[in-house]
Amino acid sequence: MALWSAVPLVVTLALTGCGGSADDESAVERAAASRNAEDEKAVEYAECLRENGLDVEDPGEGGGLRITGRAQKEVLDKAMEACRDLNPMQGNETANAEAEERMREQAACMRKNGVEEFPDPEPGKGIRIGRSVVEDPDFEAAEKACQEYAPDRPRGGGDD
Repeated sequence: MALWSAVPLVVTLALTGCGGSADDESAVERAAASRNAEDEKAVEYAECLRENGLDVEDPGEGGGLRITGRAQKEVLDKAMEACRDLNPMQGNETANAEAEERMREQAACMRKNGVEEFPDPEPGKGIRIGRSVVEDPDFEAAEKACQEYAPDRPRGGGDD
């Protein structure tokens, strides 16, 4: 079974006002330090997944991880369990809900673009697809059409 799973990181920084007070600078510094810590945790998570047999890229500009190779369910489950404590999404219910919504949008887009068997995400596990889905003749074109929903890219505009 192939895996198309996403473990996106959602980091939102909202700054109000345009002033340059010490309080604003302090808030910016704290937010930057928090983001750096989250980025480091995501890289550690990717390294752990690789050490446990998954082909995973480091987090991209959009903050997400993508398992790029095919993984057998047993290998995936073992890696996810071994790296559970490093999962940047662990304990972040808001980010998890946003990530799952993104994956639902991606699944709907894939189906709309001809990959009728593309599954919805499983709560807490991401999207798991079988070989027949990957081998669907419409898969590559649909993946390209739906890339705005891909977890490792910043969200862009679109008609979907």
